[in-house]
Amino acid sequence: MLKPAGLTLAILGAGPVGIGCAALAASRGHKVRLYSPRGGGTRGIGAALEVQGLLAGRFAVDVAADLGRATDGADAVLAALPGHVQAVVLERLARVLSGRPAVFVAPAAALTTAVLARDMAARGLVPDVAALAAPPVAARRIGAGVWVGAIRTGLWMGTEAPAPRMADLATALFGMRVRELSSALAAALGNMAGLADAALLLGPSGVPDAPPRLVAALAAERDAIGRALRLRLP
Repeated sequence: MLKPAGLTLAILGAGPVGIGCAALAASRGHKVRLYSPRGGGTRGIGAALEVQGLLAGRFAVDVAADLGRATDGADAVLAALPGHVQAVVLERLARVLSGRPAVFVAPAAALTTAVLARDMAARGLVPDVAALAAPPVAARRIGAGVWVGAIRTGLWMGTEAPAPRMADLATALFGMRVRELSSALAAALGNMAGLADAALLLGPSGVPDAPPRLVAALAAERDAIGRALRLRLP
């Protein structure tokens, strides 16, 4: 059985999502280490996070100076990183991991979780890697703190290899039920944020209904890919 509190969680990424997840886990009694790959995200954060919104208060966190210190002895790692930097940071992560930490990637992007699992297995580590279709919270930065605007009631999660403990661990960390998908790829395809970003970039200016129409068209293509690969998508 997992202990309900007292887990150590390393969070890679100090943007709004990473800091919001840090606050949520810390509010549940877990020890949180926060690491910013570029260093700027943790600037100004001391020994505690100032949190406003749906989750309000002051919650203790540790700021780690490097990736190795962030993950050393951690029970779980959450990579809360933009899709365009996930591959680089997860490649570094595979080189410093030890023991058997569980790794969550939120939101999942493309095949980065598959690459991480492969690199971990090559080092003789058990690849307990899970992809979340969306992160546990939606938040925005307020100075060195964060405003939490939404806390999910459930998570869609797919794993790279059979890992029964992953759903229980996610629930212990974030306090929400987990719906398991057939694979990490299904979770990556279920990440709607990428489709929304593409629609905003591709939609012609001055046409207000262009982005939602593009999202619908891209989602239809995504669903077709899911059916072709026999994936159950969220």
